[in-house]
Amino acid sequence: YGHEERGGALMKDISETLGLPRLWSRCARFAAVEHMRPSRMKNPAKIRDLLRALEGEPLGADGFRTVIAADGGEIPDFLLDYERFLAAIKAAAKCRVPETLEGPQIGEYIRSNEIRALREALKETG
Repeated sequence: YGHEERGGALMKDISETLGLPRLWSRCARFAAVEHMRPSRMKNPAKIRDLLRALEGEPLGADGFRTVIAADGGEIPDFLLDYERFLAAIKAAAKCRVPETLEGPQIGEYIRSNEIRALREALKETG
């Protein structure tokens, strides 16, 4: 239990000791920290955050699914059909923002639209 946090912390030391390229180190750290979470995720907000984080990771959805499978984990539907769920999130982000909102409220409004859209897409899956 907890090996994902310890593994993520160790990745910096391992990467420096071995002189790994930054790209490899970044992929390994993301995989170490995140690989156990998806099979337990039920909350659309947390799923949205993971999908958005994965969108910016060089490991990519295919690489992340491979890591989860190699560790014997169950790959949830939102990762099996990553592209569809990410597309739903991105479409929701293009919403019209009320003019009365400003600053952080804008981001919160967009994020809530993304979560709502993801919740609906998850319901369609089943």
